[in-house]
Amino acid sequence: LFGLFTLAFGADQLSDRTSLSSNMFLASFAVLYVVQDDLPKTDFLTAVDKVIVATLGTLLAVAIESFFVHSIFHNHGAAKAEALNLGFALFFFAGFIIFNLRVFVPTMRRQRAEIERLGGMSEIFR
Repeated sequence: LFGLFTLAFGADQLSDRTSLSSNMFLASFAVLYVVQDDLPKTDFLTAVDKVIVATLGTLLAVAIESFFVHSIFHNHGAAKAEALNLGFALFFFAGFIIFNLRVFVPTMRRQRAEIERLGGMSEIFR
């Protein structure tokens, strides 16, 4: 989510935008490095794995968007570049919300069902 703050910089501020994007990219890899030992070793992606991959992909897309919007700024003017930047910001934010709902809601439902199932089993052992 913090990576989307890159889009708050003006289309003409490419160095600020790329600096924040690269810092967020490095921070994401640092988080991955720190938590990798605590994540379960599985043959499939966990919810946390999916979030980390999506975060890295989004940060890369935001960096590419910064160069694209900067190019539009110089070739077509500030108004078009800022309108395009706003459109990308809304698109990325909506994607963030939808992705998190698709990843975490089913996971929370599975956990709730498992807790209820185990809660029923606790009555057997009383």
